[in-house]
Amino acid sequence: MPSIKSAHNAGTETWSRRPYDSYDVIIVGSLSDDLSECSAETRSVLEQASSVFVPGARIDQLRSSNSIPTSCTIVELPRDLRSIWELLDARPGIKVVLASGDPGYFGIVRLLRELRPQASMLTLPGASSIARAFGRIGRPWDDATVLSAHGRSPNEVADALGRLYHRQRFESSGSFAVLASPEHTPERIVADIVNARIRIDRLIIASDLDTEREDVIETDPTTAVQSSYSPLSVVLGIWGDEHPRRAITPGTPSPPILELSAFDDSAFTLPDSNYTKPPVRAAIVGRLQIDTLPYGAEVCDIGAGYGTVGTTLLALRPDLNVTFIEKDSRKIPVIEANLARFHREAIVLNTDAIHFLENLTTRFDALFLGGGGATVLRSAVARAGTSTRLCATFASIERAQLAHELLGNVEIISERRLRRFQGGSRITETNSTFVAWNEL
Repeated sequence: MPSIKSAHNAGTETWSRRPYDSYDVIIVGSLSDDLSECSAETRSVLEQASSVFVPGARIDQLRSSNSIPTSCTIVELPRDLRSIWELLDARPGIKVVLASGDPGYFGIVRLLRELRPQASMLTLPGASSIARAFGRIGRPWDDATVLSAHGRSPNEVADALGRLYHRQRFESSGSFAVLASPEHTPERIVADIVNARIRIDRLIIASDLDTEREDVIETDPTTAVQSSYSPLSVVLGIWGDEHPRRAITPGTPSPPILELSAFDDSAFTLPDSNYTKPPVRAAIVGRLQIDTLPYGAEVCDIGAGYGTVGTTLLALRPDLNVTFIEKDSRKIPVIEANLARFHREAIVLNTDAIHFLENLTTRFDALFLGGGGATVLRSAVARAGTSTRLCATFASIERAQLAHELLGNVEIISERRLRRFQGGSRITETNSTFVAWNEL
């Protein structure tokens, strides 16, 4: 039998592979329902196994294929796989878990190891469903981002898709693959992809690979979310150039990323000087702690003016859902123009702040209030409550004092610069801005 070598600090240890009955569990990877086509070693394991644990969706097909010996008991895997060890421990003899493809790649091996780190396991992998899916469309996948919905909550799947969205900001082409599950079906995954604003030029859904029910179709997101697919599917997405980018070799300079800076006033359309300056925008970003907001958080810029604050937030966090509130109708086209300059989308409402706050039904994760009187401030504080971050700016010390009473924190931002003056330099100072914020 083949030997396995393991290097340790004390030297090199060599041992032969143990008998199958000495393992706590053996995990076999196969996409096909006809296990007679598997490797000789896999067939040998199945012939000696006492029990084989199978996903419910595959039991009927495996039984009809007659590829599992009659001496082997077929056991359905629980939907909550975190209880799998209890099921395995209750069975005697050699126990086999049947998984799809390569179970060590976004598969059940990770969960088994996390639940019982010291378990003795043997994995006999097959070709992964990701490799099969890309193989069906004749495309390499060394540029692909691979995600799995198995064992993940909806929020975890959304966060993973959010990271993919950020990747697309800096790469002109690429691909991704998402492994579906009974809880996260392909149509639901496509809906999440659309909600995450992920670009898709080609959408392929590969279902039941290597079985008689195999179906590989190219579709569009609108059709996909209204359809029904097998949970044993892979969702493939391709954007940009059909061919993957070449690998960048060491010493090759990376292509420049042509992005406007949200802290450069020249990047915005600004009809006059009545807007929030970069040092104040930086303070607002920090006080709202946007780096800790959840993916897809709801943020509102009230008294948006020319939209510099909300646009800055979107430039830094494109996943945020930002709503702009501005009562001056002349400023609405300017906000929209600034969003377009940064290639961002948002809801822009031409309405009064008081009216908006009094009729507010949406729960926002963060609110920014750009000025306004005492009534607006009190209303915003009431809406924020104890679960919404609130930051507000004021030019008046009287309103800043009220904000300090209501929010508890105020700082003064003042920009000072050296200017050339008569062969030397002198300090010039802009008007101070009061920044107030709450702490959750």
